[in-house]
Amino acid sequence: MEAASQRWFWISCLFESSLFVLAAVIAFLTGLPLFADFHWDLDDVLWGMSATAPPLAFFVASIQSKWKPLAEIRSALDRTLGRCFSGFTILHLLVISILAGIAEEVLFRAAVQGGLAKLFGPIPGLILASIGFGCAHFLNWGYAALTFLAGLYLGGVWLATGNLLTPIVTHALYDFVALVYYLRIASRETSGGSA
Repeated sequence: MEAASQRWFWISCLFESSLFVLAAVIAFLTGLPLFADFHWDLDDVLWGMSATAPPLAFFVASIQSKWKPLAEIRSALDRTLGRCFSGFTILHLLVISILAGIAEEVLFRAAVQGGLAKLFGPIPGLILASIGFGCAHFLNWGYAALTFLAGLYLGGVWLATGNLLTPIVTHALYDFVALVYYLRIASRETSGGSA
């Protein structure tokens, strides 16, 4: 792995880890137990894995789409993730995906959505946390809108199962498969097979 990719890998790990720290600070300040809704359950792991299919299908279709708003998202991904993550190995992509799944779900679901749900109720908490999730992933307006919808989806998965493990699995598995597809398969298809 070249030096620039190694640097981006460690920056990404540090960033995702800082989100977990932020969630812990929020939980400490609000008295919210971060892992109250987290428990090991094989059925919830399987639900999390199966819940990955719809967003992955949409991602693959959107990456291949010529529709201008989706093409603009692809261009934004090329300028950011494509440049930063292109030198990552499969193992690096797996580590980043697991870190993102854990840290982002603990922050946006347990700390933000859970805290807002206590104040305003579960549906307003879900919507407000999803707005935050979309804003945190702002590459352009289209991508922010799609990540808002992804936040609604992941928050809905958490509400449906009552187990934070489920959206963590969904998020991590989605990120891993989407990154591998985007960086290894889609980029090869768009470059005419020379990746």
